[in-house]
Amino acid sequence: MTEIKKSREVPYTLAQMHSLVTTLGLYPEFLPWVKEVKIVSQDKTKISANLHAEKWNINFAFNMIYLIQPNNVIEIRLRSGGPFRHIAGFWKFDTLKNKGTKLTFELQLEFASPWMRWTLLPFIKRECTLLLKNFVARAEKLYDRNFRI
Repeated sequence: MTEIKKSREVPYTLAQMHSLVTTLGLYPEFLPWVKEVKIVSQDKTKISANLHAEKWNINFAFNMIYLIQPNNVIEIRLRSGGPFRHIAGFWKFDTLKNKGTKLTFELQLEFASPWMRWTLLPFIKRECTLLLKNFVARAEKLYDRNFRI
């Protein structure tokens, strides 16, 4: 099992960051590879959505489930298949003493073959870094008091 873990400390509240992550319908506004999100169902503990994405001129769609846990963790479930035997992840939110939040994204992958791991892992690591960077940039745009249109 391969695990990728990225984190950033931001000056925004846990509630702000949690809201940003769980508002999947707005992902196309700040994640350039997400072209469309259709929410299948949503309640206080679970969000199910179908995402259409495009990256490197490759179109793909997948179902994503966010399981919202009471301990400031969101479990991400994705359908396995293709190059993956298993793929899942987590968003974690920790309040910092300086009133900010530590935002952590983790992805757990089991590749269908060693060749797939060797080929795809560098790209996936880079995309995880960009994903977190885009969430932080979106938070800055939405929550920074100094932001002007």
